[in-house]
Amino acid sequence: MKLSKKKICIIIIDLMVLLSIYCSNKYFDMKNAVNEDIYYNFEEFKEEVQALNENISCVLTVKDNYKNKEFINKDKIWNYHRSNWMVEDIKGNLHMYKYIWNVYLYVDENIEVILSDNNINDKEREYLTTLEDYNNELLKECKKIMGKLYDEEVFDIDYEGKIEKKIIKKQHEFSKKADEILEQEKYKILIDYKLKNKVAENINIEDDFGQIKSYCEGVFSKVVPDTTLNYNNKDENKNEYVFKNYKERNYLEKNIYDETEYELTYDRTIKDIKINAVSYTTHQKDKVYNEQELDKIAQNIVNKFSNKVYLYDKEIRYDKESELANVIDEITYRYIQKNDDRYLEGSKISITIKKNKKITDFYLGNSNKNIIPASITKKDIESKVDGEILDIITIVNTKGKVEYEAHIKYNGIIYAAVFDGYDGSLKYYGTDIRDYGKINNY
Repeated sequence: MKLSKKKICIIIIDLMVLLSIYCSNKYFDMKNAVNEDIYYNFEEFKEEVQALNENISCVLTVKDNYKNKEFINKDKIWNYHRSNWMVEDIKGNLHMYKYIWNVYLYVDENIEVILSDNNINDKEREYLTTLEDYNNELLKECKKIMGKLYDEEVFDIDYEGKIEKKIIKKQHEFSKKADEILEQEKYKILIDYKLKNKVAENINIEDDFGQIKSYCEGVFSKVVPDTTLNYNNKDENKNEYVFKNYKERNYLEKNIYDETEYELTYDRTIKDIKINAVSYTTHQKDKVYNEQELDKIAQNIVNKFSNKVYLYDKEIRYDKESELANVIDEITYRYIQKNDDRYLEGSKISITIKKNKKITDFYLGNSNKNIIPASITKKDIESKVDGEILDIITIVNTKGKVEYEAHIKYNGIIYAAVFDGYDGSLKYYGTDIRDYGKINNY
């Protein structure tokens, strides 16, 4: 049957209409899913702020051992943070809001330090009560957005749907308001109060900086000889210093990457160092080193810092561009200090070396505290496990506290069970294994 041009045009138009309806439905389904996710994370943020105020109230009124207590769920705060980035991306803003970074992401560590000496001084109490007041201000803003759904016992799916349609605009306005409130003088302590490990309190910044600069230069010279660092971080209030071996980067200049450009970051809170090659190049004329030679280079560098470290991981990445098989591109070596059969997580070292022996990444941990002796033994842990124990390793975490990690085989799968070294409570169970003893799932 031969179709006329008119009928063909009608069929094409019908198909285009159907396709547009289909695409439109898909678009709105996706948009609704995004709105639902953003609203869900906003709701969880509100619940975490409410829970935080309840926990602050408990801390201020009841003396107790709050060890291992979670004052705010950081995973949910991170989810909210990512959701907020999505909102700002949609709004074309991409603004980093202070209230998330400066108030909520590190509040758990702050309160933990406050309670570490079993005493709350006047300044610490001021921080907690101010945080409580700030939380209440944000909860008022949450209630304006959520309306009757602010009450967790109320459920109205139609009402929730109406809020979700406006949530992107509302959350954007909420974040702007949260930062505006934070800028008020009475909330200044929430930004300025440096608690994490009490790094920035009562120190002479100039003397401290001089010592830090000298220490960083010494570390850098052992990793990258014959290269000079400059201090480039001008904000003295930050909890880190950044040093560079270059001043300005001229992207228009030819052969800019012929010289490797490094940045060294010193974290004043945990005192660790990260060295990163932010720009570098490799040439065909460069000498290529084999695995054994790279092993030796890595070990020689690490020996400059400690002879007590134990290589627990070696990750080889191969050159995908090479026409030859199994040509190494780079190797990352990871070490941990081991003293008296205890692995010290605050003393890790890692180093990444390219095939031409250029160092592109280096990490030096330096956050060990005085080790708090454990109250229980490995024998006590063995009695708590009813299963095939492959190994029990003793770990000192970055806070100086002992943990026991039992590696248990069950149904052909290896699990890690992490126990507190003082009361024997189970802190973690799962397949995320710290395989310092080289135990792997197959």
